Amino acid sequence: MAELQIKSQTDPLRCDVCHQSDQFDPLTNQCLRCKAISAQVKTSAAKLNTGDEGVYYANKDYASLTKRLIIAAIDIPILGICWVVMVVIWAMLTGEMEDLPLYFVYIWFGVAYFYLALLRVINLPTLGNLITRTKVVDLKGNTPSFFQMTLRFLMLTLGPLNFLLDLFWLGGDAYKQALRDKFAGTYVIKKDAQPLGRGVQQVVPYQFFGFSFLFREVKHKK
Repeated sequence: MAELQIKSQTDPLRCDVCHQSDQFDPLTNQCLRCKAISAQVKTSAAKLNTGDEGVYYANKDYASLTKRLIIAAIDIPILGICWVVMVVIWAMLTGEMEDLPLYFVYIWFGVAYFYLALLRVINLPTLGNLITRTKVVDLKGNTPSFFQMTLRFLMLTLGPLNFLLDLFWLGGDAYKQALRDKFAGTYVIKKDAQPLGRGVQQVVPYQFFGFSFLFREVKHKK
């Protein structure tokens, strides 16, 4: 005779977003705190909409995840080679290979900043962009600003998990933007890509990992 198993199901006791229980209603499965924050974020987003126009591209013209990985596989080793060259030059000049001064790291960080950010500000590609025939543009299809590329660079370098978060975000984004592209307001597209159309830039709220963010996106014209 088959055994009869009885499974009990309990209502959730806390919010899945903020993980707090003091303002969570288990009957409606709603958190009053998160509901209020969401309303405030939407109100703030509406106030930030300025009506500026931007461009969007065909899906095939955005750099795919594969191309992004190829770019990283080229540009990251180049920066590693720069570090090795700097260490070798230091050893040749001083005869020491250990106890590198701290400013050595700052110099290398400056080299990485010039290569990954400033080159694109003056409309020059990295070797990864050159080989994959891609480029970085702003939401209007123009060369990104100094501020945008600086923010994009910091989002990539200041955190050991930022690159993994980028890949995670890129897989589900309609514009194939990495997370740092969302913050900076940039696209990575094919070098010869032409805009598919123009639309109004809108501030769109996103929530992930319990935080709320406002990103600018170009609304497609129907």
